[in-house]
Amino acid sequence: MDSVLAVMPQMNDSEKDNALRLLIMLTTGTPDEKYYTRSYLDEARRQDNIEGEGFALSRLAEAYFAQWDTDSVFIYAEEAIRFAQRHKLYVHLSDMRNMIIKRYQSQGRTLTALRMAEEAFVPRFSLCFPRLL
Repeated sequence: MDSVLAVMPQMNDSEKDNALRLLIMLTTGTPDEKYYTRSYLDEARRQDNIEGEGFALSRLAEAYFAQWDTDSVFIYAEEAIRFAQRHKLYVHLSDMRNMIIKRYQSQGRTLTALRMAEEAFVPRFSLCFPRLL
């Protein structure tokens, strides 16, 4: 990690992107993960890297999810969902919706989880299979 950090100032944008993603992966599950993810978020915004920004927002929500920091999960996941919808980043959108649904389930808020699942999936299902609904 030290060697990556030492050469980052000389890197071009795509190299910094890769280096920060590597740092995030190397620090998964540690307190440094959120630090590097926020650094990546700042860098993605500076570069106007839409996919990178979506990744970073999703990754922050996932980090808080793993720590059972429910308030932060909802804050970052909702921001990630809005961003993913606006930019059509469907993988991040699906991941964040599933994460929120799981958190509602773990809290015993089953009806809220079901409502969110219906909002997320029934409209798309009805477009594909209109005769079944």
